[in-house]
Amino acid sequence: MKYYQAPKPLKFLYLNSREDEKLLKDLEKYLSSSLEGIKIWHEAKTIGGQTPKVEIEKHLNSADIILLLISPNFLSDYDNKIEINLAKAREQPIKATVIPVLLTKIIGWERYSFANLKLANLEPLPQKDKFITDRRVWINKNDAFYFTAQGLEKVKQDKTSRNNLK
Repeated sequence: MKYYQAPKPLKFLYLNSREDEKLLKDLEKYLSSSLEGIKIWHEAKTIGGQTPKVEIEKHLNSADIILLLISPNFLSDYDNKIEINLAKAREQPIKATVIPVLLTKIIGWERYSFANLKLANLEPLPQKDKFITDRRVWINKNDAFYFTAQGLEKVKQDKTSRNNLK
């Protein structure tokens, strides 16, 4: 007798600045209720007794999708971030899909790299040059979160179908 086995949830890793945690929590709440079959982790989920560097490295190695939450706060200290240095030091390329999520306006985010990937070569969400907090583009954050969720749903479906082919 053959049993149905539910697919494993895709593991999302958010990399962000602590100053952007309010936006992170809003985005996480929206995505958790919009996308099925995902498991989200970010540094704020580190609990007592755990070492942030060890936890970040563990999740860098196991993530299916890495979301870089782009903001001036995130990029101002980019080269000193644990997760960025861990990604740069890797001998193996990152296997996860890396997606920049444009939180707040900043010029020049495209010139940065993550591990072996140039951000300029990655398609950002919610849309190219449209930042989540830009009131001239979005009526409210939920509109931007909706477009972000739509884009992530497409990525999730693509990843799931590729995993099913293996």
